[in-house]
This record gives sequence, C-alpha cells and structure tokens, in this order.
Amino acid sequence: MSHSPSHRSFSPAELNALILNAIREFATEAIQITDAEGNYIFCNQAFSTITRLPMSERLGKNVFDVQPDGACATALRSGKPVYGHINESTADRVMISNASPIFDESGHLMGAISVFNDKTSYIDMARSMEKKEKEIHRLKEQLKSLNQPAYAFKDLIGTHPDFVRCLNKARQAAFSGASVLITGESGTGKELVANAIHQQGNRAGGPFIRVNCPAIPATLLESELFGHEKGAFTGAVKDKIGKFELAHGGSIFLDEIGDMEVVLQSKLLRVLQEREVERIGSNKTVSIDVRVIAATNQDLWQQIEKGLFRKDLYYRLDVIHIEIPPLRQRRGDIPLLVEHMLKKHADGKIPCRVSRDALNELTAYDWPGNVRELENVVEKLLLYHDGPDIEKADVLYALGSHP
Repeated sequence: MSHSPSHRSFSPAELNALILNAIREFATEAIQITDAEGNYIFCNQAFSTITRLPMSERLGKNVFDVQPDGACATALRSGKPVYGHINESTADRVMISNASPIFDESGHLMGAISVFNDKTSYIDMARSMEKKEKEIHRLKEQLKSLNQPAYAFKDLIGTHPDFVRCLNKARQAAFSGASVLITGESGTGKELVANAIHQQGNRAGGPFIRVNCPAIPATLLESELFGHEKGAFTGAVKDKIGKFELAHGGSIFLDEIGDMEVVLQSKLLRVLQEREVERIGSNKTVSIDVRVIAATNQDLWQQIEKGLFRKDLYYRLDVIHIEIPPLRQRRGDIPLLVEHMLKKHADGKIPCRVSRDALNELTAYDWPGNVRELENVVEKLLLYHDGPDIEKADVLYALGSHP
C-alpha cells in the first residue's frame, strides 16, 4: 500500500515570515522600507552588499536625515511613485532607485518602500559588452583577411581553347549566386579557380572558407561544417562555430566532396535547401547566406550508380559545372606556365632561362600530377640546375628524382 506524503498549508503569519525571509536573504536588489514618518524599519542583505554599508547605517534612522532628496523621501512627501532616481552620494557609487508610498485599505499613508541597484555595475557591463563587440568585430575582420582568396583570374595561366572556355565559364559564375561544381584531375587547379570565382564576384568582401573533406575524419566533419554546442558529445568542452556560419556573407569551398559519407551528404543537402544550419546538440537553427563551391576529382555519376553519392545533392551542387582539362591535354600552355612559375619562385632575383631542349622535355612529359606537379619540378630546377640556364640534363634529373 502506497502512502502519499501529508501536506499542510502555511498560516498567514508563516507565509508572511517566509516571504519576508526570502526578500531579506535572497533578493538581488536592495530593498528599504520606512514607516509613515520616514523611519527605516527594514533593510535586506542586498542593501549592505550593494552599498557596502552596514544595516546599522539605516535601521533606526530617518530617511529625511539620511537621504532627504532620495527616492524614498520623495515618495513619502509626494505620495506618488518615483522611478529611475539617480543617487551618486552612497559610498561613491551611482545608484538607480524606484520608490513607492504604501497605503492601507483606507488610503492612509503607512510608509514607503524603495528598491535600488548599483547603476555602476550596469555601466561597467555596458562598457564590457561594447569592448567585447569591438573585439568580435576586430576578430571578424581578421578572419576575413585570413580567409581571403590567394589567387585571382590573372594567376590562371593558359591559352588553350578548352582552358579558356573553362575560365570564361568561371568568370560568368563569379557574378552568380548559384552553386558551382568544379571537376578535374588532382592538381589541375580546382581550388585556384574557386578562389578566383570568389575574388571576382560580389562576395569578394566576405570570407572564403576552405574545407578539405577527406582530410577531416568522418566523425568530426559534421561538427567542422555545422558546429556543435558544449556537451553535445564527448570532447565537446565548449561551443564551436561551424564552417558554414564562418562563411556567412561569403563563400565556402568544399574540396573533394566526392569523399563525403552519404549520411552527411543528406545533412548538407538540407543546409543547401533551407539555407540554415543546426549545430550538433542544439534544436535551434541559424540562417546563413553562403555561396557554395564544391570540387572533386571523381566521376560523381559513377559514385551515384554505386550508391556512394546522392543524386539530389549532385543536382543541387551542379548548377554551374566547370571542368578543368588536365595539363597533358594543353601542352602548349606548359612554356607559359614554366615562365610564370620561374618568376613566382625567383625570390626577387632575375629568373634563369630554360633551354629549348629542356622546354621540349618538359612539354613531352605527361604530368600525371598536372599543374601542381609541374610547379614542384620547377622549384626543384631552381634549386638544383647546374649553370646559368636550365638545361635538358637538369630536367631529366628533376623528373628522375620526382616520385
């Protein structure tokens, strides 16, 4: 047989005592009560905390002697409430007070009550918030500068018709808010094109956030993209802002998106559709204004057929499709690229020349690593070439030592 605990109601005297004790011990604002003649008859603990004065400075004394121009004295004289009264004379602190006369049921004045707090703390809080807002603004500006694209269209070198068509399409994409999917082999310069699209467009003043999808463990990628709340999972010791929130007002570059797990692809699709993110561990959504540029070296249609990539996400990303040709398909651009790279890595010195035989050797090579591999070899040639010019032997040595 179960027994429910017995209950009893407070008597009026007990209830009054309970309320009075709560006001005395736990109220965070200072409270004073006077009788009709202005004699202080009550002060709570917060009075001493806020004013830094003992209660003996009030109890037993008269408000017209202690604070004749204060809110409580004014309320007693006028018989009307007083709001927002400023008093700067208490312990060199600025107080803001409200006071009201107390009347009995017959309308006779019984006394007054005043409630006040330290305005100085509000001022300090406002100044602290202003300081923090300035710091946040400074950090945001730093973030923008740190995440500005390092390349523009002038850095994309080539005259081959396929490459020129690629660049023209990228320039058109720059002034569109549509999602862009850049495809091409590894090392063809997909990130460079993404940089240039952002830099050329109307989001150039906003951040450019890079996310290398395969470089981040699958278990952490969701948190990196969308953020998390403190305590959302083991190790989440503080709130984390995701990459999409950081990219607000700018662009996010999702590199090698073909390596993203299918489960996370569905969450990414929702973000692209709804234009809002939900941090892990939170039930609140944050609206975002982000231009998405994705890249992959994989055949996404093959991935779709294998069930490794969502078709609906593909269509959401592939609004503008830019395919970068591999370097072996535009061999005529290699001399231009070599000249550009020699100047880039000359460290202010007069760049050395490349002999015709050396250039022919560079042009004949297939460059499986594309432009990235070519730049690596050019840097080696600058370090290891023997003599004033780069010769065929130097190229053969650099290519031979190249993995």
